[in-house]
Amino acid sequence: MHANSEGHMRQMLIVGENAGKHISDYSMQFQHDFVQLLSKRHGTDRVKAINVYQEFIQDKNHLHMNATG
Repeated sequence: MHANSEGHMRQMLIVGENAGKHISDYSMQFQHDFVQLLSKRHGTDRVKAINVYQEFIQDKNHLHMNATG
């Protein structure tokens, strides 16, 4: 249902106009937020990236590629 909603379709049209820029922007934001979480929660300790990613996606406000605003 969501994929056919007006809001989703409108967002896909906007992204489709300049997909490369949107993907790049999302990637840069993800990298920034991921590294920030890594440094704040784990400092210089060794930790598996998957563990940090799982912490990251538990935050309901995190930015993810399929976000449609």
